[in-house]
Amino acid sequence: MTETFKVGDKVQHDDKTATVAGGPHMGYSAWYVVEDADGKEYPVGADRLTLAPTDPRREVVARALSDWDRNIRPDEACHGADAILAALDAMETPHPHYMTGSPDSAESSCLHCGNSGSEVDEPRPLAVGDMVRITRELRPEHSTDGPNTGKVGPIIAIHSEEDYPYDVDVSGYGQCAVHSVERITGDTETIDGVTYDLNARYRDEDDDAWERQDDGSWRHVEYASGEPVSRPISARVTDLWTLIGKYGPLTRI
Repeated sequence: MTETFKVGDKVQHDDKTATVAGGPHMGYSAWYVVEDADGKEYPVGADRLTLAPTDPRREVVARALSDWDRNIRPDEACHGADAILAALDAMETPHPHYMTGSPDSAESSCLHCGNSGSEVDEPRPLAVGDMVRITRELRPEHSTDGPNTGKVGPIIAIHSEEDYPYDVDVSGYGQCAVHSVERITGDTETIDGVTYDLNARYRDEDDDAWERQDDGSWRHVEYASGEPVSRPISARVTDLWTLIGKYGPLTRI
C-alpha cells in the first residue's frame, strides 16, 4: 500500500530530500507536488516517496509558528522550523570534522573546513549573547585587573580593537568594556579549582542560603524551615565570584 503524506512532511526520493507542498493528486496513480531546498516545486509519484527522518523538535517549532501567525501555511511553518533549528544547531554544535590521513599526522586535515587535526577541538569564537566571566577588565599594564574582574554577564558587543574588544552587561553595574573574558558553558562554573552547580543553593560562612537568579546574580534567600537569617532576604551580589569572595566558603545545600 502506497504511503500517504501531508503538506509539510519531509520526504525522500531518488537520494533527494524535499518537502511536500501539495497533494495527493490522482491521475494514473497518486502523485504529490514537492519543493526542494532551493524552493523549486515539481511532481513526484507517491510510490517513489518515503518519509525522511526528522528532528523531533521540528513539529513543536512548526506548531508554535502556526500558533503565532494563523495565516502561515503548514509548509511555510515547516520551512521556518527547519531554518530555526539549523541556526540553533550551528550556534551550539561545532560542525562535524571528516579527517583525511592519521589524526596525529601533520598532513591530516578536515574535508569540511580544511582544519588540521590539532585544530579540530577548538571551540567556536565568542559571540554576542554568550555568557562569560571577565578574566581581566583593564589592560595588563594597569596595576590592577579592574573592579569588574571575575564578574559574570552576557556579551552585548564585540569590537575589532585589541585593548577592550568586549562589552559585557554586568548585573548591578551595566555595560562594561573589558580586556579579556572566558566563556561559561552549561550549568556549572569552576572557580579556583572548585566546580559549582549553578542550579543549586549554597550556604555561606554564616549558614545563610543563596540562590542564582536568571540574570546571573545571586540572591540571599531564606531557609525552607523559616529560620531567621543574619542579612536581609533581598541581599544580592552580582555573580558567584563576588559571592565567594565576600561570604565564602560555600557549601552546597
